[in-house]
Amino acid sequence: MKKVRRKKINFKKIFWVLLVLVIGVLFFLIYFVPNIGETFQKTTIARYNTIQILDEADCYIVRDETVYYSGAEGSIKYLADEGQKIKKGSDIVRVNLEKVDESVNSKLEIINQKIEQADAGTFFENDLEVIDDLIKKEVDLLIKKKEEGNLSETKSIQERIKMLTDKKNIIINNTGIKSGNINFLKEERQELQSVLDRATVSYKNEKAGVVSYYVDGYEEVFTHDKMYLLNKESLDKENIQAENTERDYVFKGEPLFKVINSSTWYAVLWVDLDKIDNYKKGNKIVLNFENGQTQGIVYDIIIEKNNAMILVEINRMVEDLSKIRRGHVDLIVADYSGLEIYTDSIVDVNGQLGVYVVNIGGEYSFRPIKIIGSDKDKTIVVNAKFQVQTENGVEDIKTITLYDEILRNAEKKGIKADEDET
Repeated sequence: MKKVRRKKINFKKIFWVLLVLVIGVLFFLIYFVPNIGETFQKTTIARYNTIQILDEADCYIVRDETVYYSGAEGSIKYLADEGQKIKKGSDIVRVNLEKVDESVNSKLEIINQKIEQADAGTFFENDLEVIDDLIKKEVDLLIKKKEEGNLSETKSIQERIKMLTDKKNIIINNTGIKSGNINFLKEERQELQSVLDRATVSYKNEKAGVVSYYVDGYEEVFTHDKMYLLNKESLDKENIQAENTERDYVFKGEPLFKVINSSTWYAVLWVDLDKIDNYKKGNKIVLNFENGQTQGIVYDIIIEKNNAMILVEINRMVEDLSKIRRGHVDLIVADYSGLEIYTDSIVDVNGQLGVYVVNIGGEYSFRPIKIIGSDKDKTIVVNAKFQVQTENGVEDIKTITLYDEILRNAEKKGIKADEDET
């Protein structure tokens, strides 16, 4: 009789298959079931929370900036660094019209130092007579002590005489320059300065601000007076590139530098119309540029055909932003704090926005709400009560409170409030 051979069961393989199935089920339960539950959840609990309204946009920079052009041809010497804050009337750039011996600048610097030293010496001139009297008294005292044979004090007296003598010599040396050579030094300084004046042209700034050597040619377009005329479609077609004007030689009429008013500037943004409710005139807004973060105020909102132009006023510079006219920015439009509910819980009853609160008996009561702010999914509302203006004056309106159970998707469910609660 022929034996039937039984097939050996591969328990190891079955174990691994079952393990993979278990892991897959757990993954589904962890990552998908909560979301499914949330979608079909009938109610939610009102809790205190904060939500941020985020956005992003391409923006254009509007600044109060003045470009300075060269009135002559020559080699350039830069006296201020890119991004440096400067006072009004500072020397920014010097154009050398003709080559000047370097020794002229060196001599002029030495002469200025000598004149300053001589002027400083005038503070001590009146002390010369006092010092002479002190020296004479110390000398008389030294002679007396030697005659008395008191040698222990003679050394300290000699040190005081030396100190007074040194101070007198310093004053004599300085006042010697002033009294003997000061006029000559000033005449020589004037001659050297006239040589430099004939050979160089210095360019100063008319207003305090930040120096930049990057010029894009749009400085007269992106101004406060003209920013309302900016058109996104036209600007997007422009190839706006800032050029570094730093070089060794300049020709007449070429740009040298510009000075930017760092106290106030503007970011011009365009956002979709469906996001316009997130922007409120006067609200704070945070702008995250590639080179840093700053905060501004929504200065104005202009509704256009396909989008809205947002003007943001800013009073703090961002590093290297003076080189940029156009850039991308991430925005924190608003921070809202209060009771958080789901947006789909909100219904409109006779023109009043509100939600349905589940009572202990399982019945639904309509509660008016006052919205602080919202995003796509969540809304922040006022807690306990809010005020409205009526014909009889200000009236307190009772609204939802912390831990109230709020019905979701009320409009889809066709729920109606109790008549005595509306």
